[in-house]
Amino acid sequence: MSTTKEPWYFCTDIHRESDEYNWKKLFFPIRKQSEYLKLFEDTDSYTIVGEATPNYINSQEAPKNIYEFNPKAKLLCIIREPLSFIKSSFYQSLKTGHETEINLFKALELEKERRKWKYLPKKIRNPQRLFYTEKINFTRNLQRYLEYFPANQIKVIIYEEFKKDNQKTIDGITDFLWVERIHINKKELNKAKNTRYPKIRNLLQNNFMSNIAIKYFPKNIISILWKILDYVTTTNKKSKELPENEKIKLMQKFKPEVIKINNLLHKNNLIDPKIDLVKYWGYDQV
Repeated sequence: MSTTKEPWYFCTDIHRESDEYNWKKLFFPIRKQSEYLKLFEDTDSYTIVGEATPNYINSQEAPKNIYEFNPKAKLLCIIREPLSFIKSSFYQSLKTGHETEINLFKALELEKERRKWKYLPKKIRNPQRLFYTEKINFTRNLQRYLEYFPANQIKVIIYEEFKKDNQKTIDGITDFLWVERIHINKKELNKAKNTRYPKIRNLLQNNFMSNIAIKYFPKNIISILWKILDYVTTTNKKSKELPENEKIKLMQKFKPEVIKINNLLHKNNLIDPKIDLVKYWGYDQV
């Protein structure tokens, strides 16, 4: 895999959005092909190389850019039940300081205005990060890739299936990539945490404080400081469950998308024929 975990190289539309919103401040520095290829300099002995930038799925231009770079590329995509995906995305943005609204419903209400670049946090690198309902347009996003790549070069993973059986999913991925199977020990990584003291966290994570830390402290000390900050300002305590009536309203809103993505996946043989996502995710009950 690339030395930088998420290069953000192919999503050129997100680059422009970020540059314009932040007055040309370069948050995504890998823009030239030569810079991108440097991320793979030590991979000459490997049969297959790759990288993981989840936001390629939300980019309008990434599919074409990836195709022009390598039309034989194989693509991995994970999709998740929309409501749990939005919650996860929201709490992750809150944890990293990109989100300043601590109430999920208020954040969803703000989305319409945020699309006009209003009520956005100063720290946000790219506004579309906070367009939560935009991210669950799975059908539209996947269709963009199917316009360039045949279905046999795309593997869609259902997050809940991966969570249920890590090894089975990994076996499917290695078979898809034509590489040797590997055994993994089940381990929960990047476990979702809830943010406490968000104002303190945002203050310490702002650009001014980050620049001071980078200027006066070595990398190993900065790493320790961030771990301390993360420990103090996060908790393993589960977030409050959404009120049942609000949960049902959101699921009713998302149901048409669930039906569409289910049909698209089955049409292109990208999902187990036995899985009906409408029932699998409980949308047949709303």
